[in-house]
Amino acid sequence: MEPIIQEALEAVARQKRTTIEAIRAEIEEAIDQAWSSCDPAVIFFHEDIPCEGEKPTPEELLAYLCLRIFFCDLLKNP
Repeated sequence: MEPIIQEALEAVARQKRTTIEAIRAEIEEAIDQAWSSCDPAVIFFHEDIPCEGEKPTPEELLAYLCLRIFFCDLLKNP
């Protein structure tokens, strides 16, 4: 796992006063809901997320979102 992703999970767990495992479970539930959606906008979004399996792990999703945020910010503030 990338150190920055581990740090992010730890920070959220501390903030919510829970465990990393609980945070991962919440993210996995959100992924499962997204992957079962019939909404074309949701399908379009999740088709863009690179992953090794059928759907991303929480770490893969977080890495993807971090990159999107970084590049969107870079485009806004060159």
